[in-house]
Amino acid sequence: DLATSPNNALPGQVRNQANGPNLYADVTYDYKLSDVTAEDVLNILKGQKTATTPTVLGSTDASDVYVFFSGHGGSGGMPVGAGSVAEGLAGGATTTLAPADLRGTLCAMQDEKRYRRVLVAVEACYSGAFGSVFDGGLLLGCHGNGVTPGDPLLGVMLMTAANPVESSYAAQYDKTLKAWVADQFADRLATTLFDNSGTSAPA
Repeated sequence: DLATSPNNALPGQVRNQANGPNLYADVTYDYKLSDVTAEDVLNILKGQKTATTPTVLGSTDASDVYVFFSGHGGSGGMPVGAGSVAEGLAGGATTTLAPADLRGTLCAMQDEKRYRRVLVAVEACYSGAFGSVFDGGLLLGCHGNGVTPGDPLLGVMLMTAANPVESSYAAQYDKTLKAWVADQFADRLATTLFDNSGTSAPA
Protein backbone atom coordinates (compact mmCIF):
# COMPACT_ATOMS: atom_id res chain seq x y z
CA ASP A 1 0.00 0.00 0.00
CA LEU A 2 3.01 2.33 0.34
CA ALA A 3 3.36 2.84 -3.41
CA THR A 4 -0.12 4.33 -3.79
CA SER A 5 -0.28 6.16 -0.47
CA PRO A 6 -1.19 9.87 -0.82
CA ASN A 7 1.64 10.56 1.65
CA ASN A 8 4.24 9.05 -0.70
CA ALA A 9 6.34 11.84 -2.25
CA LEU A 10 7.38 9.43 -5.04
CA PRO A 11 4.13 7.82 -6.25
CA GLY A 12 4.57 4.27 -7.45
CA GLN A 13 7.89 3.82 -5.66
CA VAL A 14 8.89 2.00 -2.48
CA ARG A 15 12.36 2.24 -0.98
CA ASN A 16 14.01 0.62 2.01
CA GLN A 17 17.30 2.50 1.63
CA ALA A 18 17.93 6.24 1.39
CA ASN A 19 18.02 7.08 -2.33
CA GLY A 20 17.82 3.34 -2.98
CA PRO A 21 16.23 1.42 -5.83
CA ASN A 22 12.49 1.19 -6.37
CA LEU A 23 11.48 -2.12 -4.81
CA TYR A 24 7.99 -1.83 -6.26
CA ALA A 25 9.13 -2.16 -9.88
CA ASP A 26 7.57 -5.26 -11.50
CA VAL A 27 6.10 -6.40 -8.16
CA THR A 28 3.06 -8.65 -8.19
CA TYR A 29 0.98 -9.23 -5.08
CA ASP A 30 -2.07 -11.23 -4.11
CA TYR A 31 -3.68 -8.88 -1.58
CA LYS A 32 -3.53 -5.30 -0.38
CA LEU A 33 -3.00 -4.95 3.35
CA SER A 34 -6.15 -2.86 3.61
CA ASP A 35 -8.18 -5.73 2.13
CA VAL A 36 -7.25 -8.47 4.62
CA THR A 37 -7.99 -9.23 8.26
CA ALA A 38 -5.85 -11.09 10.76
CA GLU A 39 -8.01 -14.17 10.15
CA ASP A 40 -7.35 -13.88 6.41
CA VAL A 41 -3.59 -13.80 7.01
CA LEU A 42 -3.79 -16.95 9.11
CA ASN A 43 -6.00 -18.70 6.55
CA ILE A 44 -3.45 -17.88 3.84
CA LEU A 45 -0.70 -19.50 5.92
CA LYS A 46 -2.82 -22.57 6.68
CA GLY A 47 -3.75 -23.00 3.03
CA GLN A 48 -7.46 -22.48 3.69
CA LYS A 49 -9.22 -20.95 0.70
CA THR A 50 -12.19 -18.75 1.53
CA ALA A 51 -14.26 -16.11 -0.26
CA THR A 52 -11.75 -13.48 0.85
CA THR A 53 -8.61 -15.63 0.49
CA PRO A 54 -8.77 -17.41 -2.89
CA THR A 55 -4.95 -17.47 -3.12
CA VAL A 56 -3.26 -19.30 -0.26
CA LEU A 57 0.06 -20.91 0.63
CA GLY A 58 0.31 -24.33 -0.95
CA SER A 59 3.12 -25.60 1.26
CA THR A 60 3.96 -29.25 1.98
CA ASP A 61 6.28 -31.14 4.31
CA ALA A 62 9.08 -30.34 1.84
CA SER A 63 8.54 -26.56 2.03
CA ASP A 64 10.70 -23.99 3.78
CA VAL A 65 8.33 -21.15 4.74
CA TYR A 66 9.41 -17.56 5.42
CA VAL A 67 6.90 -15.32 7.21
CA PHE A 68 7.66 -11.61 7.68
CA PHE A 69 5.38 -9.20 9.54
CA SER A 70 6.08 -5.48 9.81
CA GLY A 71 3.98 -2.84 11.51
CA HIS A 72 2.95 -1.46 14.85
CA GLY A 73 2.64 -3.80 17.78
CA GLY A 74 1.79 -4.25 21.42
CA SER A 75 1.59 -7.06 23.94
CA GLY A 76 -1.69 -8.14 22.33
CA GLY A 77 -0.14 -8.49 18.87
CA MET A 78 -0.19 -6.45 15.66
CA PRO A 79 -3.10 -4.44 14.21
CA VAL A 80 -4.18 -5.50 10.72
CA GLY A 81 -6.24 -3.29 8.45
CA ALA A 82 -5.65 0.10 10.06
CA GLY A 83 -6.33 3.00 7.71
CA SER A 84 -3.43 5.11 8.95
CA VAL A 85 -0.41 5.08 11.24
CA ALA A 86 -2.33 7.02 13.89
CA GLU A 87 -5.22 4.56 13.71
CA GLY A 88 -2.86 1.61 14.06
CA LEU A 89 -1.11 3.13 17.06
CA ALA A 90 -4.45 3.87 18.68
CA GLY A 91 -5.61 0.28 18.23
CA GLY A 92 -8.14 1.23 15.59
CA ALA A 93 -7.34 -1.62 13.22
CA THR A 94 -10.00 -3.89 11.83
CA THR A 95 -8.47 -6.88 13.61
CA THR A 96 -5.42 -7.86 15.63
CA LEU A 97 -2.96 -10.62 14.82
CA ALA A 98 -2.44 -12.10 18.29
CA PRO A 99 0.51 -14.26 19.42
CA ALA A 100 -1.83 -17.11 20.40
CA ASP A 101 -3.49 -17.08 16.98
CA LEU A 102 -0.16 -17.27 15.15
CA ARG A 103 0.91 -20.10 17.45
CA GLY A 104 -2.33 -21.97 16.76
CA THR A 105 -1.85 -21.55 13.02
CA LEU A 106 1.72 -22.86 13.12
CA CYS A 107 0.59 -25.80 15.26
CA ALA A 108 -2.10 -26.62 12.69
CA MET A 109 0.50 -26.40 9.91
CA GLN A 110 2.74 -28.77 11.90
CA ASP A 111 -0.08 -31.26 12.45
CA GLU A 112 -1.02 -31.15 8.76
CA LYS A 113 2.64 -31.43 7.64
CA ARG A 114 2.55 -28.11 5.79
CA TYR A 115 6.21 -27.21 6.27
CA ARG A 116 9.72 -28.56 6.63
CA ARG A 117 11.07 -25.46 8.37
CA VAL A 118 9.57 -22.05 9.17
CA LEU A 119 11.31 -18.75 9.82
CA VAL A 120 9.01 -16.10 11.33
CA ALA A 121 10.44 -12.57 11.56
CA VAL A 122 8.41 -9.81 13.22
CA GLU A 123 9.35 -6.12 12.92
CA ALA A 124 7.27 -4.30 15.50
CA CYS A 125 7.43 -2.80 18.96
CA TYR A 126 6.83 -5.46 21.65
CA SER A 127 7.19 -8.14 18.96
CA GLY A 128 8.78 -10.52 21.48
CA ALA A 129 5.20 -11.17 22.63
CA PHE A 130 4.93 -13.58 19.69
CA GLY A 131 7.34 -15.88 21.48
CA SER A 132 6.39 -15.16 25.08
CA VAL A 133 4.61 -17.81 27.15
CA PHE A 134 2.92 -15.01 29.10
CA ASP A 135 1.39 -13.55 25.92
CA GLY A 136 0.33 -16.89 24.40
CA GLY A 137 3.33 -16.98 22.06
CA LEU A 138 5.19 -19.77 20.32
CA LEU A 139 7.03 -21.03 23.41
CA LEU A 140 3.73 -22.40 24.74
CA GLY A 141 3.93 -25.01 22.00
CA CYS A 142 1.00 -27.08 20.79
CA HIS A 143 -1.77 -29.04 22.52
CA GLY A 144 -1.15 -27.41 25.92
CA ASN A 145 -3.86 -25.89 28.06
CA GLY A 146 -2.90 -22.29 27.26
CA VAL A 147 -0.91 -21.92 30.47
CA THR A 148 1.24 -25.03 30.72
CA PRO A 149 3.47 -25.51 27.64
CA GLY A 150 2.52 -28.38 25.36
CA ASP A 151 4.43 -30.13 22.59
CA PRO A 152 7.16 -27.96 21.04
CA LEU A 153 6.77 -26.39 17.62
CA LEU A 154 9.40 -28.32 15.70
CA GLY A 155 11.36 -26.71 12.89
CA VAL A 156 10.09 -23.19 13.69
CA MET A 157 12.42 -20.26 14.36
CA LEU A 158 11.15 -16.88 15.56
CA MET A 159 13.17 -13.66 15.31
CA THR A 160 11.77 -10.38 16.62
CA ALA A 161 12.82 -6.75 16.55
CA ALA A 162 12.20 -6.26 20.25
CA ASN A 163 11.44 -8.17 23.42
CA PRO A 164 7.86 -8.19 24.80
CA VAL A 165 8.27 -4.89 26.66
CA GLU A 166 10.42 -2.66 24.42
CA SER A 167 10.11 -0.60 21.26
CA SER A 168 11.84 -1.22 17.95
CA TYR A 169 13.52 1.66 16.13
CA ALA A 170 13.76 3.13 12.66
CA ALA A 171 16.77 3.22 10.36
CA GLN A 172 17.59 4.62 6.90
CA TYR A 173 16.18 8.17 6.77
CA ASP A 174 15.46 9.28 3.20
CA LYS A 175 15.79 13.06 2.79
CA THR A 176 13.92 13.06 -0.50
CA LEU A 177 10.91 11.32 0.99
CA LYS A 178 11.39 13.02 4.37
CA ALA A 179 10.62 9.69 6.01
CA TRP A 180 12.25 6.69 7.61
CA VAL A 181 12.17 3.91 5.02
CA ALA A 182 13.37 0.96 7.10
CA ASP A 183 13.67 -0.27 10.65
CA GLN A 184 16.91 -1.37 12.31
CA PHE A 185 15.96 -5.03 12.73
CA ALA A 186 14.51 -5.47 9.24
CA ASP A 187 17.45 -3.64 7.69
CA ARG A 188 20.00 -5.87 9.45
CA LEU A 189 17.97 -9.02 8.77
CA ALA A 190 17.78 -8.31 5.05
CA THR A 191 21.49 -7.55 4.90
CA THR A 192 22.38 -10.74 6.77
CA LEU A 193 20.01 -13.11 4.97
CA PHE A 194 20.06 -11.80 1.43
CA ASP A 195 23.33 -9.92 0.92
CA ASN A 196 25.68 -12.39 2.62
CA SER A 197 26.25 -15.54 0.59
CA GLY A 198 28.03 -17.14 3.55
CA THR A 199 24.94 -17.19 5.75
CA SER A 200 23.51 -20.65 6.26
CA ALA A 201 21.27 -22.60 8.59
CA PRO A 202 21.30 -26.22 9.70
CA ALA A 203 19.22 -28.64 7.64
